[in-house]
Amino acid sequence: RTRRQEVIKTQYVYNVAGPRSLYHADAHEKLAKIWGFWVHLLIDGYSRYIIYLTVKPDKLSSTVQAIFREACDLVGWGARVRWDKGTENAGAITEQLEHHRRNDDGTGRWCGSAITGRSCQNCRAEYIWNFLKRHVSGPYRELFFRMMRELEILDPSSPTDLFCLHAVFLSRIQAACDRFRRMWNNHRIRGPRTVRGHGGGVPAELWCDPVEVRVLRDDLQHTPVDDDGVIRSTTCSYGVAEPFKGDSVELTEKEASLQDPISGSGPASLLLRALRTAYFEEVTFECDKEGITEYLEYRRVCDELLSLFAEGWVTHGVVDWDGYALGCSDLACLRIRAKLSELGKRSVPACS
Repeated sequence: RTRRQEVIKTQYVYNVAGPRSLYHADAHEKLAKIWGFWVHLLIDGYSRYIIYLTVKPDKLSSTVQAIFREACDLVGWGARVRWDKGTENAGAITEQLEHHRRNDDGTGRWCGSAITGRSCQNCRAEYIWNFLKRHVSGPYRELFFRMMRELEILDPSSPTDLFCLHAVFLSRIQAACDRFRRMWNNHRIRGPRTVRGHGGGVPAELWCDPVEVRVLRDDLQHTPVDDDGVIRSTTCSYGVAEPFKGDSVELTEKEASLQDPISGSGPASLLLRALRTAYFEEVTFECDKEGITEYLEYRRVCDELLSLFAEGWVTHGVVDWDGYALGCSDLACLRIRAKLSELGKRSVPACS
Protein backbone atom coordinates (compact mmCIF):
# COMPACT_ATOMS: atom_id res chain seq x y z
CA ARG A 1 0.00 0.00 0.00
CA THR A 2 1.40 3.40 -1.03
CA ARG A 3 1.70 6.38 1.30
CA ARG A 4 -0.99 8.13 -0.73
CA GLN A 5 -3.36 5.25 -0.13
CA GLU A 6 -2.59 5.38 3.59
CA VAL A 7 -3.30 9.10 3.80
CA ILE A 8 -6.40 9.22 1.64
CA LYS A 9 -9.07 7.41 3.59
CA THR A 10 -12.80 7.47 3.16
CA GLN A 11 -14.45 9.49 5.91
CA TYR A 12 -17.53 7.88 7.38
CA VAL A 13 -20.19 9.48 9.55
CA TYR A 14 -21.84 7.74 12.49
CA ASN A 15 -25.57 8.29 12.16
CA VAL A 16 -28.57 6.65 13.84
CA ALA A 17 -32.18 7.79 14.12
CA GLY A 18 -32.20 8.80 17.78
CA PRO A 19 -31.93 7.60 21.39
CA ARG A 20 -32.50 3.85 21.82
CA SER A 21 -31.97 3.30 18.10
CA LEU A 22 -28.63 1.50 18.55
CA TYR A 23 -26.99 0.36 21.80
CA HIS A 24 -23.40 -0.86 22.09
CA ALA A 25 -22.46 -3.50 24.69
CA ASP A 26 -18.99 -4.61 25.73
CA ALA A 27 -16.85 -5.66 28.71
CA HIS A 28 -13.61 -4.12 30.01
CA GLU A 29 -11.01 -6.70 31.10
CA LYS A 30 -8.05 -4.66 32.34
CA LEU A 31 -8.83 -5.72 35.94
CA ALA A 32 -10.20 -9.14 35.01
CA LYS A 33 -7.44 -11.46 33.86
CA ILE A 34 -5.42 -11.27 37.08
CA TRP A 35 -7.88 -10.07 39.73
CA GLY A 36 -11.29 -11.06 38.35
CA PHE A 37 -13.09 -7.71 38.08
CA TRP A 38 -15.11 -7.39 34.86
CA VAL A 39 -16.64 -4.01 33.98
CA HIS A 40 -19.78 -4.39 31.84
CA LEU A 41 -20.92 -1.49 29.65
CA LEU A 42 -24.04 -0.56 27.70
CA ILE A 43 -23.99 2.78 25.87
CA ASP A 44 -26.48 4.48 23.56
CA GLY A 45 -24.84 5.14 20.19
CA TYR A 46 -26.84 8.26 19.34
CA SER A 47 -26.37 10.22 22.57
CA ARG A 48 -23.24 8.46 23.93
CA TYR A 49 -25.22 8.10 27.17
CA ILE A 50 -23.84 5.32 29.39
CA ILE A 51 -26.82 3.19 30.44
CA TYR A 52 -24.84 1.00 32.82
CA LEU A 53 -21.24 0.53 33.89
CA THR A 54 -21.37 -2.45 36.24
CA VAL A 55 -18.56 -4.35 37.97
CA LYS A 56 -18.99 -8.12 38.42
CA PRO A 57 -16.67 -10.97 39.49
CA ASP A 58 -17.41 -12.88 36.28
CA LYS A 59 -18.34 -12.57 32.62
CA LEU A 60 -20.74 -15.50 32.47
CA SER A 61 -23.62 -15.44 30.03
CA SER A 62 -26.20 -15.50 32.85
CA THR A 63 -24.57 -12.47 34.50
CA VAL A 64 -24.44 -10.41 31.30
CA GLN A 65 -28.01 -11.42 30.49
CA ALA A 66 -29.35 -10.35 33.90
CA ILE A 67 -27.59 -6.95 33.80
CA PHE A 68 -28.80 -6.28 30.27
CA ARG A 69 -32.42 -7.30 30.90
CA GLU A 70 -32.71 -5.26 34.11
CA ALA A 71 -31.28 -2.13 32.46
CA CYS A 72 -33.46 -2.38 29.35
CA ASP A 73 -36.59 -2.93 31.43
CA LEU A 74 -35.68 0.23 33.34
CA VAL A 75 -34.68 2.68 30.56
CA GLY A 76 -36.16 1.09 27.43
CA TRP A 77 -35.05 -1.52 24.92
CA GLY A 78 -32.87 -0.48 22.02
CA ALA A 79 -34.15 -1.06 18.49
CA ARG A 80 -30.78 -2.70 17.84
CA VAL A 81 -27.86 -3.69 20.06
CA ARG A 82 -24.28 -4.29 18.95
CA TRP A 83 -22.15 -7.02 20.59
CA ASP A 84 -18.92 -8.82 19.78
CA LYS A 85 -18.96 -12.60 19.25
CA GLY A 86 -18.04 -13.71 22.76
CA THR A 87 -19.96 -16.61 24.27
CA GLU A 88 -20.82 -14.49 27.29
CA ASN A 89 -23.19 -12.41 25.13
CA ALA A 90 -25.39 -15.33 24.06
CA GLY A 91 -27.97 -14.84 26.83
CA ALA A 92 -28.28 -11.08 26.31
CA ILE A 93 -28.61 -11.54 22.55
CA THR A 94 -31.40 -14.05 23.11
CA GLU A 95 -33.15 -11.56 25.43
CA GLN A 96 -32.94 -8.84 22.76
CA LEU A 97 -34.27 -11.09 20.00
CA GLU A 98 -37.07 -12.51 22.16
CA HIS A 99 -38.19 -9.06 23.33
CA HIS A 100 -38.52 -7.75 19.77
CA ARG A 101 -40.01 -11.01 18.49
CA ARG A 102 -42.81 -10.75 21.09
CA ASN A 103 -43.48 -7.16 19.99
CA ASP A 104 -43.10 -7.79 16.26
CA ASP A 105 -45.84 -6.52 13.93
CA GLY A 106 -45.49 -9.42 11.53
CA THR A 107 -42.76 -7.88 9.37
CA GLY A 108 -39.93 -9.91 10.88
CA ARG A 109 -37.95 -6.79 11.79
CA TRP A 110 -36.94 -8.38 15.09
CA CYS A 111 -34.38 -10.47 13.20
CA GLY A 112 -32.15 -7.42 12.81
CA SER A 113 -32.35 -6.26 16.41
CA ALA A 114 -29.14 -8.07 17.47
CA ILE A 115 -25.89 -7.24 15.69
CA THR A 116 -22.66 -9.19 16.16
CA GLY A 117 -19.18 -8.65 14.82
CA ARG A 118 -15.58 -7.99 15.76
CA SER A 119 -15.01 -6.05 18.98
CA CYS A 120 -12.83 -3.49 17.17
CA GLN A 121 -15.92 -2.46 15.18
CA ASN A 122 -17.90 -1.71 18.34
CA CYS A 123 -16.80 1.92 18.11
CA ARG A 124 -18.94 3.65 20.76
CA ALA A 125 -18.04 1.10 23.45
CA GLU A 126 -14.35 0.85 22.53
CA TYR A 127 -14.03 4.64 22.69
CA ILE A 128 -15.07 4.64 26.37
CA TRP A 129 -12.36 2.21 27.50
CA ASN A 130 -9.55 4.72 26.97
CA PHE A 131 -11.14 7.12 29.44
CA LEU A 132 -12.15 4.38 31.88
CA LYS A 133 -8.57 3.11 31.94
CA ARG A 134 -7.33 6.60 32.77
CA HIS A 135 -9.85 7.29 35.55
CA VAL A 136 -10.72 3.86 37.00
CA SER A 137 -8.96 0.68 35.91
CA GLY A 138 -5.50 2.22 35.49
CA PRO A 139 -5.20 3.51 39.08
CA TYR A 140 -6.54 0.23 40.48
CA ARG A 141 -4.14 -1.82 38.35
CA GLU A 142 -1.25 0.18 39.80
CA LEU A 143 -2.59 -0.29 43.33
CA PHE A 144 -3.04 -4.06 42.96
CA PHE A 145 0.41 -4.50 41.44
CA ARG A 146 1.88 -2.54 44.34
CA MET A 147 0.05 -4.79 46.80
CA MET A 148 1.51 -7.81 44.99
CA ARG A 149 5.08 -6.73 44.29
CA GLU A 150 6.06 -4.08 46.81
CA LEU A 151 3.88 -4.76 49.84
CA GLU A 152 3.62 -8.53 49.17
CA ILE A 153 0.17 -8.71 50.78
CA LEU A 154 -1.73 -10.04 47.76
CA ASP A 155 -1.29 -13.33 45.94
CA PRO A 156 -3.64 -13.48 42.92
CA SER A 157 -3.17 -17.25 42.71
CA SER A 158 -4.71 -17.59 46.18
CA PRO A 159 -8.53 -17.98 46.04
CA THR A 160 -8.82 -16.69 49.62
CA ASP A 161 -6.73 -13.58 48.86
CA LEU A 162 -8.90 -12.91 45.82
CA PHE A 163 -12.04 -13.38 47.91
CA CYS A 164 -10.83 -10.77 50.44
CA LEU A 165 -9.80 -8.47 47.59
CA HIS A 166 -13.28 -8.68 46.07
CA ALA A 167 -14.98 -8.26 49.44
CA VAL A 168 -13.22 -4.91 49.89
CA PHE A 169 -12.64 -3.55 46.38
CA LEU A 170 -15.69 -4.61 44.36
CA SER A 171 -17.82 -1.87 45.93
CA ARG A 172 -14.96 0.63 45.68
CA ILE A 173 -14.47 -0.02 41.96
CA GLN A 174 -18.23 0.14 41.41
CA ALA A 175 -18.34 3.52 43.19
CA ALA A 176 -15.53 4.75 40.92
CA CYS A 177 -17.46 3.53 37.86
CA ASP A 178 -20.60 5.30 39.10
CA ARG A 179 -18.66 8.55 39.45
CA PHE A 180 -17.20 8.10 35.97
CA ARG A 181 -20.66 7.40 34.54
CA ARG A 182 -22.12 10.56 36.10
CA MET A 183 -19.19 12.60 34.83
CA TRP A 184 -19.42 11.17 31.33
CA ASN A 185 -23.19 11.55 30.99
CA ASN A 186 -22.99 15.21 31.99
CA HIS A 187 -19.90 16.32 30.05
CA ARG A 188 -20.11 18.34 26.85
CA ILE A 189 -19.21 16.46 23.69
CA ARG A 190 -16.65 18.17 21.50
CA GLY A 191 -17.41 18.56 17.82
CA PRO A 192 -20.75 18.64 16.00
CA ARG A 193 -23.81 17.48 17.85
CA THR A 194 -25.57 14.30 16.82
CA VAL A 195 -28.70 16.34 16.05
CA ARG A 196 -28.23 18.37 12.89
CA GLY A 197 -28.11 22.14 13.18
CA HIS A 198 -26.84 22.24 16.76
CA GLY A 199 -23.30 22.52 18.05
CA GLY A 200 -22.04 20.46 20.97
CA GLY A 201 -24.22 18.33 23.18
CA VAL A 202 -24.41 16.60 26.55
CA PRO A 203 -25.15 12.82 26.62
CA ALA A 204 -27.79 13.19 29.35
CA GLU A 205 -29.58 15.82 27.24
CA LEU A 206 -29.20 14.00 23.92
CA TRP A 207 -30.57 10.86 25.61
CA CYS A 208 -33.84 12.75 26.14
CA ASP A 209 -34.18 13.96 22.52
CA PRO A 210 -37.66 13.02 21.27
CA VAL A 211 -37.89 10.33 18.64
CA GLU A 212 -41.04 8.65 17.40
CA VAL A 213 -41.47 4.89 17.66
CA ARG A 214 -42.22 4.86 13.94
CA VAL A 215 -38.80 6.36 13.23
CA LEU A 216 -37.07 3.64 15.24
CA ARG A 217 -39.02 0.92 13.44
CA ASP A 218 -38.23 2.38 10.04
CA ASP A 219 -34.60 2.72 11.07
CA LEU A 220 -34.48 -0.92 12.10
CA GLN A 221 -35.65 -2.02 8.65
CA HIS A 222 -34.28 0.54 6.18
CA THR A 223 -31.33 2.59 7.51
CA PRO A 224 -28.28 2.10 5.21
CA VAL A 225 -25.69 1.56 7.92
CA ASP A 226 -23.21 -1.17 8.68
CA ASP A 227 -22.80 -3.17 11.89
CA ASP A 228 -21.21 -0.35 13.88
CA GLY A 229 -23.72 2.34 12.94
CA VAL A 230 -21.65 3.97 10.17
CA ILE A 231 -23.31 5.07 6.93
CA ARG A 232 -22.15 3.24 3.81
CA SER A 233 -23.00 3.78 0.17
CA THR A 234 -25.34 0.80 0.03
CA THR A 235 -27.61 -0.93 2.47
CA CYS A 236 -26.37 -4.08 4.11
CA SER A 237 -27.93 -7.04 5.85
CA TYR A 238 -27.04 -7.30 9.51
CA GLY A 239 -28.13 -9.03 12.67
CA VAL A 240 -28.82 -12.61 13.59
CA ALA A 241 -32.08 -14.47 13.09
CA GLU A 242 -31.62 -17.11 15.77
CA PRO A 243 -30.17 -17.25 19.31
CA PHE A 244 -26.42 -16.67 19.06
CA LYS A 245 -24.17 -19.46 20.34
CA GLY A 246 -20.93 -17.45 20.29
CA ASP A 247 -17.33 -18.52 19.95
CA SER A 248 -16.06 -21.69 21.62
CA VAL A 249 -14.62 -19.99 24.70
CA GLU A 250 -14.49 -21.81 28.01
CA LEU A 251 -16.76 -20.04 30.49
CA THR A 252 -14.55 -21.20 33.36
CA GLU A 253 -11.92 -18.76 32.11
CA LYS A 254 -14.32 -15.89 32.65
CA GLU A 255 -15.07 -16.37 36.31
CA ALA A 256 -12.72 -15.38 39.11
CA SER A 257 -11.56 -18.22 41.36
CA LEU A 258 -12.77 -17.03 44.76
CA GLN A 259 -12.90 -19.02 47.96
CA ASP A 260 -14.33 -17.71 51.20
CA PRO A 261 -11.93 -18.67 54.03
CA ILE A 262 -15.05 -19.17 56.16
CA SER A 263 -16.69 -21.88 54.08
CA GLY A 264 -19.47 -24.32 54.84
CA SER A 265 -23.23 -24.11 55.29
CA GLY A 266 -23.57 -25.25 58.91
CA PRO A 267 -24.71 -23.07 61.84
CA ALA A 268 -21.12 -22.34 62.89
CA SER A 269 -20.12 -21.03 59.46
CA LEU A 270 -23.31 -19.00 59.20
CA LEU A 271 -22.59 -17.44 62.60
CA LEU A 272 -19.00 -16.54 61.67
CA ARG A 273 -20.03 -14.97 58.36
CA ALA A 274 -22.78 -13.01 60.11
CA LEU A 275 -20.24 -11.70 62.64
CA ARG A 276 -17.89 -10.70 59.82
CA THR A 277 -20.66 -8.79 58.08
CA ALA A 278 -21.66 -7.06 61.31
CA TYR A 279 -18.04 -6.13 62.02
CA PHE A 280 -17.58 -4.29 58.73
CA GLU A 281 -20.97 -2.61 59.06
CA GLU A 282 -19.87 -1.03 62.34
CA VAL A 283 -16.16 -0.45 61.72
CA THR A 284 -15.58 2.22 59.06
CA PHE A 285 -12.48 3.04 57.02
CA GLU A 286 -13.23 6.59 55.89
CA CYS A 287 -9.56 7.65 56.06
CA ASP A 288 -8.42 4.61 54.08
CA LYS A 289 -8.70 6.08 50.58
CA GLU A 290 -6.71 3.31 48.90
CA GLY A 291 -8.43 0.40 50.65
CA ILE A 292 -5.24 -1.35 51.75
CA THR A 293 -6.00 -1.01 55.46
CA GLU A 294 -9.50 -2.41 55.00
CA TYR A 295 -8.16 -5.31 52.94
CA LEU A 296 -5.64 -6.24 55.64
CA GLU A 297 -8.33 -5.87 58.30
CA TYR A 298 -10.66 -8.16 56.36
CA ARG A 299 -8.00 -10.88 56.22
CA ARG A 300 -7.26 -10.50 59.95
CA VAL A 301 -10.96 -10.69 60.87
CA CYS A 302 -11.31 -13.92 58.89
CA ASP A 303 -8.27 -15.38 60.66
CA GLU A 304 -9.53 -14.34 64.11
CA LEU A 305 -12.98 -15.78 63.49
CA LEU A 306 -11.47 -19.10 62.41
CA SER A 307 -9.38 -19.13 65.59
CA LEU A 308 -12.61 -19.47 67.61
CA PHE A 309 -12.62 -23.16 66.76
CA ALA A 310 -8.90 -23.66 66.15
CA GLU A 311 -8.05 -22.46 69.68
CA GLY A 312 -10.94 -24.26 71.36
CA TRP A 313 -13.12 -21.33 72.44
CA VAL A 314 -16.28 -23.26 71.58
CA THR A 315 -17.43 -26.01 73.96
CA HIS A 316 -20.59 -27.99 73.26
CA GLY A 317 -21.79 -25.28 70.93
CA VAL A 318 -21.26 -22.44 73.44
CA VAL A 319 -18.68 -19.71 72.75
CA ASP A 320 -16.51 -18.36 75.56
CA TRP A 321 -16.54 -14.78 74.30
CA ASP A 322 -14.75 -13.32 77.34
CA GLY A 323 -11.89 -15.81 77.13
CA TYR A 324 -11.69 -15.38 73.36
CA ALA A 325 -11.46 -11.57 73.68
CA LEU A 326 -8.44 -11.81 75.98
CA GLY A 327 -6.77 -14.85 74.44
CA CYS A 328 -4.20 -12.99 72.38
CA SER A 329 -1.11 -10.90 73.16
CA ASP A 330 -1.02 -8.87 69.95
CA LEU A 331 -2.69 -5.43 70.25
CA ALA A 332 -4.25 -5.53 66.78
CA CYS A 333 -5.56 -9.01 67.53
CA LEU A 334 -6.99 -7.88 70.89
CA ARG A 335 -8.77 -4.95 69.27
CA ILE A 336 -10.41 -7.15 66.65
CA ARG A 337 -11.34 -9.87 69.15
CA ALA A 338 -12.84 -7.33 71.56
CA LYS A 339 -15.16 -6.06 68.82
CA LEU A 340 -16.05 -9.56 67.61
CA SER A 341 -16.74 -10.61 71.21
CA GLU A 342 -19.05 -7.63 71.64
CA LEU A 343 -20.91 -8.52 68.46
CA GLY A 344 -20.97 -12.21 69.37
CA LYS A 345 -22.64 -11.55 72.71
CA ARG A 346 -25.44 -9.73 70.88
CA SER A 347 -26.00 -12.69 68.59
CA VAL A 348 -27.10 -16.22 69.37
CA PRO A 349 -24.18 -17.72 71.37
CA ALA A 350 -24.88 -21.32 70.40
CA CYS A 351 -23.36 -22.49 67.12
CA SER A 352 -23.84 -26.23 67.32
